[in-house]
Amino acid sequence: MTEQWSVRCLSHFTLAVRNLEKSIEFYKKVGFQMIHDRRDAVWPASVAENFGMRVAQGRGVLMATDSGELHTRLDLIEWLAPTLPDATAPVEERVPTLIALLTENVVAAHADLQNKGIEFIVLRDDVEHQNLGIKAVSLCRDPDGNLLEFIEYMPGLRNSQPQNLNQRSPTTDR
Repeated sequence: MTEQWSVRCLSHFTLAVRNLEKSIEFYKKVGFQMIHDRRDAVWPASVAENFGMRVAQGRGVLMATDSGELHTRLDLIEWLAPTLPDATAPVEERVPTLIALLTENVVAAHADLQNKGIEFIVLRDDVEHQNLGIKAVSLCRDPDGNLLEFIEYMPGLRNSQPQNLNQRSPTTDR
């Protein structure tokens, strides 16, 4: 007989960044706080082994949205070895990395962060999005071009309603 187990929540996700200090500044503006500074730690060889890599070294910090036990955590790493490849394609043509933050009052967050110097791509609080269950959504890019999405669902919903969209034909539209 096997022991019972379950996933409690997403512990953290790791985001590779090109300039750790710029990224820390950006994520502080949007509401993250540093909970562990790992900039000077030398990683043991087991880190590379765990990741299935020949070598793994980086500078990093762990940031969180609050101090609760099951809070959203972001592990920012500036890779020293191996290094990130140059981003050759324009940011508008790359497949994006996207971080979505469930947000209370997206319109107010958008205005506040704009006042703090963050440039946004879009703010949507229109009927089309509301038909999809999204009260408001706003997106900006972090210093590395990753998308940061602030999303607020209609009351009573926990996610968008994609079933309200036109659907692809399983055989012809792939």
